[in-house]
Amino acid sequence: MSRHLHRIQTKTYSDDTPPVTYSYYLAGSAPKIGRPESVVSAVASTLYNDYDTLGRITTSSHTIAGDVTRIFGYTYGLNDSVQSVTNPSDRIINYDVDDAGRIIKVRSDVKTYVDLTATSLPGTPSYTPDGRIVRMKLVVDANKPVSGIRVPLIPADQ
Repeated sequence: MSRHLHRIQTKTYSDDTPPVTYSYYLAGSAPKIGRPESVVSAVASTLYNDYDTLGRITTSSHTIAGDVTRIFGYTYGLNDSVQSVTNPSDRIINYDVDDAGRIIKVRSDVKTYVDLTATSLPGTPSYTPDGRIVRMKLVVDANKPVSGIRVPLIPADQ
């Protein structure tokens, strides 16, 4: 593993996994300098195309096995959490967060995929104070929840 500007440049594996090469923007506009430019192996590549003024990735391109390149877009909330991801089919996946920036719902305009609020009574948390998930509902179809997952609260002394 070699490093450039104190960042990883290559990673090799002890099995048949192909080596991975990392590159970084060394010139250009301020938000890009020093940020990841690409992650490439013999089977896949990711290019980090654009960054916003705060240095957060706003578009990336992904290619697997030389197939068609797919472009993703990202937006962020005021707390730097990912607010939405636009996938190659232009579907926007939204990430709703609580005041602490923890995800409480993953949804599109037509479907909710994960809802950490749906099984909560008003005023009851979806997370423990140390950040573990208390309960969530996974949804395959908006009218047919897959299952509710409930994690019992563990007393602090255990």
